[in-house]
Amino acid sequence: MESPYSIELEPLDHEKSGTILKALLEIISSNISQEFLIFTHDEIVQHLEDQQLDALILIRTVQYEKYYKHIPIIAALKKINFVLLEENYFDTIEFNSIPYKNYIGIKKRNKENNTCSPSIYERMDYLISLINSYHNPINIPYLFNDPSNYIYKI
Repeated sequence: MESPYSIELEPLDHEKSGTILKALLEIISSNISQEFLIFTHDEIVQHLEDQQLDALILIRTVQYEKYYKHIPIIAALKKINFVLLEENYFDTIEFNSIPYKNYIGIKKRNKENNTCSPSIYERMDYLISLINSYHNPINIPYLFNDPSNYIYKI
């Protein structure tokens, strides 16, 4: 089923996209398990509903354009910052380890109860700060302005 929402986002320019991708690659290359990143639709929506995401990277693919335009609406309602990147930046060998290339969710982390190195947390914090600084707020369609009117299971 195609997404009924017509939210038009402006993708980041080449320089900002490159900065985010470099930070993301550092995380992927240093944390093989990718335990702080999620890639599937159902996981993204569930983590958005539970407010367990720190940030979100949307990737402009054909699938995103047809099926997933509701994700930025949910993220905006939950006050999760996101950015949109063009798909061509992900058509490189460095990103072959990413299973799905429509979006990347960055999970909230509990630094006290985890065994990852502090440098991973620093890299994650840096990536999140980049997304927060590059995020452009969207105008949520009138129907969804009140989160209590919105059914999150799409």
